[in-house]
Amino acid sequence: MIGRQLLLFAALTLIVGGCNLSDDGPAIVFNNQVEQNNTTNSGSNNTTNNTSNNTTNNASNNTTNNTTTGGDAASVVFVEKRINNVVTDVGQVVASASFEVEAKMTTTNSAACPNCPIQVILEDNGNLHCLSDGAAGSSAGTIVMQAPDVVDEFAIYYYLMEEASCDAAIEKITPPSTALFGKVTVVDGLTILETMPPPGATDVPVGRPLQITASKAVDPASVEANVLLFKNGAPVTTAASVEGAIITLTPAARLEEFQTEYTLVFKEGLKSVDGLALGVEARLSFTTVTLAEGQKYAIRNAYHGQAYDLTTGTDGNCRLITNQTRSDSWMAARFPQGGTYLHSSNQGIGFSLEGADGANPCLLVQTVGATGQSWRFVKSGAGFLMQTAFQGTNRALDATKATPDRAQPLMMNVNGESNQVWNFTAQ
Repeated sequence: MIGRQLLLFAALTLIVGGCNLSDDGPAIVFNNQVEQNNTTNSGSNNTTNNTSNNTTNNASNNTTNNTTTGGDAASVVFVEKRINNVVTDVGQVVASASFEVEAKMTTTNSAACPNCPIQVILEDNGNLHCLSDGAAGSSAGTIVMQAPDVVDEFAIYYYLMEEASCDAAIEKITPPSTALFGKVTVVDGLTILETMPPPGATDVPVGRPLQITASKAVDPASVEANVLLFKNGAPVTTAASVEGAIITLTPAARLEEFQTEYTLVFKEGLKSVDGLALGVEARLSFTTVTLAEGQKYAIRNAYHGQAYDLTTGTDGNCRLITNQTRSDSWMAARFPQGGTYLHSSNQGIGFSLEGADGANPCLLVQTVGATGQSWRFVKSGAGFLMQTAFQGTNRALDATKATPDRAQPLMMNVNGESNQVWNFTAQ
């Protein structure tokens, strides 16, 4: 199982008010028992450490806090701090969980460098993260941090540096800082450590179950109502099994291919066997493969419609032909270096569709692993552009506007016309 320090859920977003599958809302991670804490730690925010230190500019910047001293030093004022979307500088997160830190701030240059870029950098447990990078003035930043494995409390410190870039500033920092940004209390609870597929995954196979790994053994009775799968907002019927901390979710029917997006939702009622709840609703999304391996497809040009299929003749050249005359189906297979082979089901896996160079029509040739045989599919309306790895993203398979039975598709510059868009129909 992947280590707990993996920043797994930077892509996750909070579901507000139930299973809202819109893209609105702040990005969060799985954690538990985050409480609203409106008590301001004014001592943390207002402690002034702006004494000028002439030994080095780095040391001077590292001790800068929320006010300036005589206008000589760069300064930052944190207008608002959020930990997991709670306005506070004393947050609470679950052990091993990733969590989000946000801040709105105003920065001011030092007198010695009135136009320098200013970098605001946060430190947690020795890790440095750039919160704001740019010219002085008002700004906002969001970063993801990782809670330790053990129940404890740790501090988040900040650095203020006048450097050209965040990387340049980090190279000059020697932790720890004494400028306190906030504190985080780590509590025991349930969190999600890993999912297969991971958040944001693409080209996900459609015939495999989903697997979720939690930080503790999961209560099986809490899974059915709290681990849900959706396709385009509609629930997908699944069966769940639990073995310790691992949940296996098997859809009742095979997932749909064609780069279909699915959303996996975890509700706050998911519990461990010792009664600790997830506490926060969250979701992750992934996208399926364009074509499923082992499935046969008719390939049809959007301009010419469903009456014509892409096929190949005895000369090896491909063309469109009336599907009432001869229907040629295609099968997909993984290309070794990424992408997809397209094999004619009539002639088997020894031959693959290739996007020929120049004005030559596409053709069926012996499978040799050439990049002209590696197809990539880019969504265009209801269909897909078909591009080869060899000719890149500026060219796509095009079916001429001639009589379909004589149309010989060839690679042309991408212009977005419907005769470059192809539809796949499972056979």
